[in-house]
Amino acid sequence: MADDRDVDRLDRRIDLNEQRIIALDEHGTRGVVGLHVQVAQLIGDVAKVEPAIEKLRLEVTSQFALHEASHAAEEARRTSRARWLVGTALTVGGLGGGFVGHLVEQLLGRH
Repeated sequence: MADDRDVDRLDRRIDLNEQRIIALDEHGTRGVVGLHVQVAQLIGDVAKVEPAIEKLRLEVTSQFALHEASHAAEEARRTSRARWLVGTALTVGGLGGGFVGHLVEQLLGRH
């Protein structure tokens, strides 16, 4: 049977182990549980935000494609405009040259 000394010794060991557990929580695992909770919340938040990010990525890609198509259309308009200007200038130049030639012929033919 245990005497008072054994009970006191056991009681001191229990107190010492309790202090060690408290110290371990303060210096060892302290924050790990909190960190685990925060990581779990972060994973949940990322899971909530991920579809919105994907939607935004698709929207930006779509807007970029529209922007590129707008640039291509503008380039096509500029090219068409330049061709019309060159064609018109050549036509006017040809007609003007023919007219000047006709005037010169008329003036020289009279003399």
